[in-house]
Amino acid sequence: MDLIKEVKQRADIIKVAEYYGLKLDRAYKCVCPFHKEKTASFSISQSKQIFKCFGCGAGGDCITLVSKLLNINAYQSA
Repeated sequence: MDLIKEVKQRADIIKVAEYYGLKLDRAYKCVCPFHKEKTASFSISQSKQIFKCFGCGAGGDCITLVSKLLNINAYQSA
């Protein structure tokens, strides 16, 4: 099985986000780590296992989240 697919199946994006220091509220929202803002526009869908920032447009899955947070490629983040 492809490493990235396996990580996507096993990882919970909420736990990944919290591990990397994102302070999520009960609705799984927080300020975006990718741009400066005062109100929370960064949202995570646990059922879909994706994130989306409605301020800067960043979005993706847990692999993309780690890649963007650490400024590394997908294979390094897996």
